[in-house]
Amino acid sequence: MIGLILKSVRSRSVEYVAAIILIAAAAAAIRVQQSLAATAESQVHDLAHQLGNNILVLSENADLSSYYTLRYGDDSMPDTYPAKVSASAIGGKVKGMTPRLYGNVEIDGRELVLVGQKGVERAIPRAVSPGAIASAWGVAAATALGLSEGDVVRAGGKDLEVSLIAPGLTGGMSMAVFTELGVAQDILDRRGEINAIHMGGCWCSIDITTLAASVEKVLPGTRAITAEGVLASQIESHASVKRYSKVLSVMAAFLVAGVIAVLISFQIRRQIREIGLLLAIGARPAAVTLFFMIVAGVVGTLGVLGGFYLGVPLAARVLSLFNGPALAAAPGVLGRPLLVAILISLAAAFFPARRAATLDPTTVLREI
Repeated sequence: MIGLILKSVRSRSVEYVAAIILIAAAAAAIRVQQSLAATAESQVHDLAHQLGNNILVLSENADLSSYYTLRYGDDSMPDTYPAKVSASAIGGKVKGMTPRLYGNVEIDGRELVLVGQKGVERAIPRAVSPGAIASAWGVAAATALGLSEGDVVRAGGKDLEVSLIAPGLTGGMSMAVFTELGVAQDILDRRGEINAIHMGGCWCSIDITTLAASVEKVLPGTRAITAEGVLASQIESHASVKRYSKVLSVMAAFLVAGVIAVLISFQIRRQIREIGLLLAIGARPAAVTLFFMIVAGVVGTLGVLGGFYLGVPLAARVLSLFNGPALAAAPGVLGRPLLVAILISLAAAFFPARRAATLDPTTVLREI
């Protein structure tokens, strides 16, 4: 019986391949959505770790969504602003400031993030090669260019030495190159400019909202973003992504069930003669039902496997579009989606397979 039906399946393999492709597309879409959700959650964690109780000061023209996805525009502030804060009435309440200039640069054909800030050279534990400039690299940035500590690359007319590869950088900053503020200003042709100030404060006598408002008064043309505001926005974005992920998963489940049900019903109609002959010679209805359910399970399994592994490079590509420099697709567990796909496939195939197994062979053969 198995050989007879398998021969029929092989002769009509186009329908099975088409079904596998449709299921793989649905599985890949879910994989991409899961990676987006995982990346959004990672960004929330990174921001919480980075900001803590701090204030982030940006130009009032800065696009927040671009900033947090590592796309930096022309908005800027004078690099004298930190000194202006220190000399103001709120200077005593601000215990730490890190002015930075962020920019997108292309080095050896790869797009990276350049971060200029003071004190990078002092943090480098090794001597710099003669004629080169010290720089610290994220692991992903160094790996993308195949660089090791001591290598020298050309960027914006400057020779940057990979003086340190920093493993502790998370999220998009793993694709960043850190150098002295003045060097970054020269490479980006933005002398005298910064576009962010990471500010820490002591709020024993002033709350964070009041301090942020005071910073904006001292620094015209800026906005001071508190940790609470940033995290609330990011958490809401993450919640939205998760909601879309659930909707997409439900839609994909219905798609898989529909594809399997249509496929099995179509194949049963095309193989009605073989089924009638098998039942006429004594094949058990349970065996016929089981066979079509196994076929459905195999199709669902192959589709999910294909979509799962296709989704890895696809997710990385989509994440690179949304997050600037390419981020890796979030790790996924194959077992659960595979089990769900098999159960959906079996359930969708059961009723058409059961109807085929209970056909009256005399009627079927007389009508053919």
